[in-house]
Amino acid sequence: MIPLRGQERFESKQVNAELDTMFRIRYLTGVLPTMRIVHETRLYDIHSVAEIGRREGLDLLSRVRLDAESI
Repeated sequence: MIPLRGQERFESKQVNAELDTMFRIRYLTGVLPTMRIVHETRLYDIHSVAEIGRREGLDLLSRVRLDAESI
């Protein structure tokens, strides 16, 4: 897990925060951007899947939405 950047914004009288994260995993066939990652207690939406080398691994660019209590 590699944290990339985070942002916070005020929307509809709520604070919404997002955290972009890169997960580097071993190569697996069938991993799609429509899937999600569960890491610890957070749920990450996968936005892109990039192959590392020649089937050496995958970089999964993902984003988690954080609510006000978890910030």
